[in-house]
Amino acid sequence: MSAVQERLQPGRPFHALVLYNLPYKWRYLVGSVLALSFTSIELGMPLVIGHTVTLFETGRMTYPFLLVLFAVLIAIAVGSGVARFFQRMLMIGASRHFQYKLQNDYFRHVQRLSQDFFNRTKTGDIMARATNDLNHIRAFIGPGIMGTVDLVRVPITLAVMIYLSPYLTMLGLIPLPLMSLIVYAFVMYMHRQSKRVH
Repeated sequence: MSAVQERLQPGRPFHALVLYNLPYKWRYLVGSVLALSFTSIELGMPLVIGHTVTLFETGRMTYPFLLVLFAVLIAIAVGSGVARFFQRMLMIGASRHFQYKLQNDYFRHVQRLSQDFFNRTKTGDIMARATNDLNHIRAFIGPGIMGTVDLVRVPITLAVMIYLSPYLTMLGLIPLPLMSLIVYAFVMYMHRQSKRVH
């Protein structure tokens, strides 16, 4: 029995998730900081483009300054890409380590079960828990945390959009309720289909 298994408490699944992921807390923390970093960096791109367009409209754009703005856009893209790469390496990597540890503990637990358990339980159910279910848990932890951190960009992006053009921001937000309903209906449909397969 692993050290984590000894500390598990029945009926507290989220407590178990915390215990399994505690060794990787710094990876998740640094990954979250990187996510906030590339979010802030990416928001500078429309500001630079807007400034470039303004300079062209007013006839104040010069070739050297255009090269500077171009270099700034390249730097923003590279900085954002590097930060995003290391964020995924840290957070997805941590969730893979967590999944590996959980699968090993699951396998050791199955090996200790009595013959009666295997007579009562279908082999497919045991395999589904060892593969699909654990994959879902890993996706909840790794990409799930990444998606939650990425939500921080929503209010910041909205603030920048309103600053650039309140009217265009309002037009851009009009389709969002309909899109949300379509996505929700599609996710519920996929969930029902998944339950039928199981």
